[in-house]
Amino acid sequence: MTITDLPDPSNIKLLVADVDGTLLNSKGKLTTKTKDVIKKVIQKYPSIRFVISTGKSEHAIEPLREELELTKSNNHPTSCNNGCVVYGGNNEVLNEYWVEPQDVIEIIELCEEYRRGETEFNFGLYFKNDMIFLNKDSHFYRLRDFYKEKAIYMERDEFLQKLKSKEITINKICIFNKDIDLIKVFRKEVLAPFIAKKSQLGMTQTGKDCLEVMSKEGNKGSSLNYLLQTFQLTKDQVLAFGDGENDLPMFEVSQQGVAMANAVDILKNNAKYITKSNDEDGLAVFLENVFLSK
Repeated sequence: MTITDLPDPSNIKLLVADVDGTLLNSKGKLTTKTKDVIKKVIQKYPSIRFVISTGKSEHAIEPLREELELTKSNNHPTSCNNGCVVYGGNNEVLNEYWVEPQDVIEIIELCEEYRRGETEFNFGLYFKNDMIFLNKDSHFYRLRDFYKEKAIYMERDEFLQKLKSKEITINKICIFNKDIDLIKVFRKEVLAPFIAKKSQLGMTQTGKDCLEVMSKEGNKGSSLNYLLQTFQLTKDQVLAFGDGENDLPMFEVSQQGVAMANAVDILKNNAKYITKSNDEDGLAVFLENVFLSK
């Protein structure tokens, strides 16, 4: 990649960035360099909107948005829960997808029946800003303490009652299991065939121990399409940054996907550009070359 390969900065109107593995380093921190570069780009090009696109809830990324000073105006929407909830710059819900209650129940039961007595799954069930867990295991505490999610423990029967009465609606389901080899087999032999029969559902993987199920329309690509339509932009006016499998739909929409050096292979293979890793401020380096080199 040479400087001549880079996009015209005056044509870019939307910057979309994943969080973990992209915007943040491997310690889960926003570096001073990345923070300063993003602020400089927005200051130099005030018409640019900076969109955080994440599997996390709005609650979990609000401190990050404040640190980047994205909350100072209503120009910077967010795509949360893997694109299932899109928020405006003032945190109002603009668009939302959810999983039908019966599908949620079937997925829970599918996991519970798999090798019953040999293994145990846990679930992180996103209800906008709440992440409901049916067990308080290590995943509950990791999501609450490290990822800063609003983790809530709820008894299984209480959850099912509130789900059936539609007191709560589920935007996406995280399926956790500590056994990495088991979750690979479960995905291939059980979950993928189940999803294939459900035209309304989609699936992705966001970590070695985490599978995610959501509405087929609820992904980072559909949320990006929604924002393009809302702001009347074209695909070539977007730069999208990511590192994971769940960033692939976003790259399929944008004509200019930028994969981190630490990205999974499938994303690199579908990227127009590859930048340095998240531990080398790869996002900031790319933005500098495009927007701040002149």
